[in-house]
Amino acid sequence: MTTPQDPDEDRQQIPPPPPLSESELSGVSAADRPAVPRQVRMSFWMFVASAALFALGAVYALTQRDQFVEAVRATPQAKDLAPDAIEAAATASWLFAVLLNLVLAGLLVLFAYQARAGKGWGRVGLIVLTAIVLLIVLFGPSLLGLVAGLISVVGVVLLYVPDSKVYFDAVKRAR
Repeated sequence: MTTPQDPDEDRQQIPPPPPLSESELSGVSAADRPAVPRQVRMSFWMFVASAALFALGAVYALTQRDQFVEAVRATPQAKDLAPDAIEAAATASWLFAVLLNLVLAGLLVLFAYQARAGKGWGRVGLIVLTAIVLLIVLFGPSLLGLVAGLISVVGVVLLYVPDSKVYFDAVKRAR
């Protein structure tokens, strides 16, 4: 009588499959990707510059806490508030200004990268952020905000010129 063989002995060792190439992962080969037009590249750098201005605005706001306190004290509602309440309101508005600048800067860069990659939602996000920037400048004018808003408007316009539209349509078709 013979003993049964170990079932694992008969199996051949199969090597793992090779890793997927970049074209297999993305579904589009590098040759099939359309080139990023100059207008989209220029728009990208304009939004990066706008984001840098907002980051600079955040740094500047960090140094201006005393001016926030004085601004709150100058309001008509401050005469009825205790000094601690004035300090708390000034600190809250100061932190809000710093965080708003930083969030806007981060979102501008994020959406600019997505738009440069040909994603339509990045382009739409930049339109929304530019509208928010313009509203902020309207209600709280500052030189940095005005310059950042104007740069953002030019960046949005560049994303909708004919060459840019052809690029976004080509990227959409390639997916």
